[in-house]
Amino acid sequence: MRYLFQRTVADGDGNVIYGATVSAVLSGTSTAAKMYSSVTSTVAIYSTTTAIDGSYKFYTDDFDYD
Repeated sequence: MRYLFQRTVADGDGNVIYGATVSAVLSGTSTAAKMYSSVTSTVAIYSTTTAIDGSYKFYTDDFDYD
């Protein structure tokens, strides 16, 4: 099963940040987490870039992580 993570990146003044690189790590480690760009993608990515409105989304797979 895939789980969706989505947010908006903003600075301290609330201005959205376009083109920011977003990555995820496993809790308590510095190991990069496998992310997927869609529910059906088969190729893992390790970062994504925010859209013009500062938003991003990625999926994780419970097959990769307990």
